[in-house]
Amino acid sequence: MNDGTVNSADATVTVHVDSTNTAPVATPQSIKATLNTTYSGQLAGTDVNGDTLTFSTGSTLAAHGIVQITTSGAPGVTTPIYYGQVIGDTNGVNAVVSTSAPGGPDNGNLLVYVDTTLACTLPNTASGGKCSDTLFTGQNAGAHTVYATFTGDLDYAPSTSPKYDVQILPDVTTTTLVSSGSPSILGTPVTFTATVAAPYATPVGPVTFFVDGVSAGPGTLSAAGVATFSISTLTVGTHTILATYAATLNFLGSSSSAIPQVVTYPPSPTTTTLTSNINPSYYLQNVTFTATVVASAPLSGPLAGTVTFYDGTASLGTSTISTLG
Repeated sequence: MNDGTVNSADATVTVHVDSTNTAPVATPQSIKATLNTTYSGQLAGTDVNGDTLTFSTGSTLAAHGIVQITTSGAPGVTTPIYYGQVIGDTNGVNAVVSTSAPGGPDNGNLLVYVDTTLACTLPNTASGGKCSDTLFTGQNAGAHTVYATFTGDLDYAPSTSPKYDVQILPDVTTTTLVSSGSPSILGTPVTFTATVAAPYATPVGPVTFFVDGVSAGPGTLSAAGVATFSISTLTVGTHTILATYAATLNFLGSSSSAIPQVVTYPPSPTTTTLTSNINPSYYLQNVTFTATVVASAPLSGPLAGTVTFYDGTASLGTSTISTLG
């Protein structure tokens, strides 16, 4: 038998009918119920006038299966959390789902829901249970509810826990930007790589690249949170490059630090001409040699630098090129 709290061994229930007026004809009758078995039925008899007497018997489940979800002993789950964190498993602390109904084999299950989606099913044990991370992560930023239901068993009626609120905030992002090389040569493509990272999930969506404050092109983040942008039309000089990730429902926006990109002219062919102020000359006479260096396209005109003069393979000396070449 069950008194609403514990079960006893098999018991026999005997119904005696006593009357304050006319004694009934019905003789004592009995039913036998085994452990953890619900019995419903009727015992019948007649009174002295022949009228039928009926006696109803049945079993009512005790409504003691109170369900609760606790984290570190406190009701509910940790809130707020960030997108990508696991509901009910924050900072290594798992929420425990339990019921006051005694646990054990064939004692019902605990169904745990996030909003209206079944997230996990746990056996009803004396110590409660913890759900795995499956279906407890990836919910969009916003307000959500978590609750559990007890399916009931032979001794306890079904019940539902309170609905516990959890607020999911957009994850914070950081954006970093690097160049494939600086300085670069005029007309040569330069690739800029932006990496957008967040603590709990990988950001998704577009990244916009800016050159000298002007939008120069979009890039789409890969599964690794990386976007690239290539350009070959940068002019000679120093440019400022920036990458910006726009906010989405689940991620806050962020911008990289600005980086400089230096563009130079490509190496140009040069022509060197050599002249002597006296030719022929006498022994021990001073002779002046003049070297003129001129660059070809894309640069033109005289260049800066040094020129080394040789007598055969022997160096005669080095001279700095003047502003006139």
